[in-house]
Amino acid sequence: MKQAVKTSLLYWFQPKALVFGLAVFNFVLIWSLVQRMGGIAAVVDPWYRPWSYYNEPTRLLVAASLLLVNRAWSYLTAIGIGGYIVVRFLYFFAIWEGTWHWTYLSKYEPHLVAAYENQVLLGLIVVCAGLYYLARGLMRSRSRAIVGG
Repeated sequence: MKQAVKTSLLYWFQPKALVFGLAVFNFVLIWSLVQRMGGIAAVVDPWYRPWSYYNEPTRLLVAASLLLVNRAWSYLTAIGIGGYIVVRFLYFFAIWEGTWHWTYLSKYEPHLVAAYENQVLLGLIVVCAGLYYLARGLMRSRSRAIVGG
């Protein structure tokens, strides 16, 4: 019985599962924030409004889901999706002529988790996890080819 519990815990606490859990939490949080906004919520709507299934939380959920597939193509696709989010943020940051202040963000964004910068951070985590599992899979297949060859 102890071995089954240990195996179950190792399965659920691997990095891929934790990244997927973060992506699900992120998706549900942003989706619920949009659903609670009604009428004229603010003078300027936040980045996640209006809701779209092509926005960052959905992309990150798809990328984290692809990490769970355990195939090289799924790791590459997850790296591509997460990398797109990171590179897009860097591009926007590079062309922006204003100043960026964390105090402004914390003052006007009621949910710190809903900040756009956290989407970029989660995208970077997906990229790192995808690179790690892709490299690990390539090393394992190479070692099998050397041993078997």
